[in-house]
Amino acid sequence: MITRKSILPQIPHFRALALLGSGLSAALGAGAADNASPPGPGPTDNRNVPVIPSRSDVTGGAGADTSGVAPLIPWWQTNQPPSRLVTGPQIGTEVFGGLTATPETNYQLGNVGRLPPPAGLRWGWVNAHPFLGYGLTYGTGLLSGPDRKEATLIQTVSPGLRLELGRSWQVAYTPSLVFYESSQFRDTVNQSVQLAGAGDWVGWHWLASDDFAKTDSPLVETGRQTRQTFNSTHLGGSRGLSRDWTLDLGLSQSLRWAAGFNNTYSWSTLDSVYYNLRPNLSAGLITGFGYDLIDPGVDMWSERVSGGIRGGIGLRLSYAINGGVEFRQPVSPGTPTRISPIADVSVNYQATHTTGLGLRFTKSMSPSYGSGQFSDSATLEGSVNQRILARLNLLLTGGYRWEDLRSTIGTDQVQQTSDYRFVRISFSTQFLRRGSAAVYFMLSKNDSTQAALSYSSRQVGFNMSYGF
Repeated sequence: MITRKSILPQIPHFRALALLGSGLSAALGAGAADNASPPGPGPTDNRNVPVIPSRSDVTGGAGADTSGVAPLIPWWQTNQPPSRLVTGPQIGTEVFGGLTATPETNYQLGNVGRLPPPAGLRWGWVNAHPFLGYGLTYGTGLLSGPDRKEATLIQTVSPGLRLELGRSWQVAYTPSLVFYESSQFRDTVNQSVQLAGAGDWVGWHWLASDDFAKTDSPLVETGRQTRQTFNSTHLGGSRGLSRDWTLDLGLSQSLRWAAGFNNTYSWSTLDSVYYNLRPNLSAGLITGFGYDLIDPGVDMWSERVSGGIRGGIGLRLSYAINGGVEFRQPVSPGTPTRISPIADVSVNYQATHTTGLGLRFTKSMSPSYGSGQFSDSATLEGSVNQRILARLNLLLTGGYRWEDLRSTIGTDQVQQTSDYRFVRISFSTQFLRRGSAAVYFMLSKNDSTQAALSYSSRQVGFNMSYGF
């Protein structure tokens, strides 16, 4: 019988945690050395200022700049790995906001490293950006528990602080006080901490990030308000091997604790080598492997190999096309290896200086919330971002996700299927130079073979924030 105590020393990724910790310590030391000197180029210089992107930066969803239409950022220009190609647990989909849930007014993270932020408050090499957000949402058809649909008013107050620590590091902390009118939901305080760093060291351009979230929100996957703690750490480096060849190395750790469901501990690598075919066009090979420790449940090994092309056409169109296969082996006697295609395809088009379009398709496998299951899913997301009359921004987003939950015991047969879709429209604007406000309307629906998890919801809301 395989036990947690006997298997942990045999997992290469478990031993790699010590390397990850020492690597981050070294990176912090390098960052401190950079910080001792005066700040260098402004925040639009991505090699000196780390980027802390939200999920929607890739899809053109939330986080859009309300003073204009910001170019949609490809994943290879951020400090995050291509998330849909990395094994590990996901934080789950909140019933508010769709697949890209960050509100439009959350500029304090979405624009870091891309667009000039407000001046902030400076003390030496520390630049502070305090902010305050407020949200009001009314939703119907929300699941407070299996097959229990409720209507409720939700108020959210989010004070926060983002610190720019010299040239190499940024950190942001946001507590969110959430109050529900319905007694079927628990009032809560959600916590979010994001850390990102970037710099250069002996020929390498290194990137490091850590995202921590502690939430108690209604989730589509669980059909109820679910307490969970999530932590994701990434350490990566990029080095030019020659004029045309580039090597990228990445090591990731994802941890998720969910009350009433399994806990997941995942370690993975993602390494690639790219060749520049011509300016603004490169092709490469991407490989990776990972281990998912599920408690309680069946652990899983995974290996991935894929090819990729990334580039752009002119100044308006950028794209990234990655596709391959993943082999997933549950550590359970008699359970076959699951071989599945994986993909991450994104296209971003800046039609005019006031109009942006985004489209993304992903296909991946990852641990699920249920014991003895893993998720095999595909997601299609799209967005239209339009500036109107110089001061008003229209954002239309929509998405569809297909998900099969497969068994990790004996056979990989499908045990549950669900289809989730949403459409969301919002109007946002800026006021008093440092403030922003938005109103939105959203329709969402989840159809599941487990009837208690199916629901249909309508939501209308208002968001406002002000920051320095």
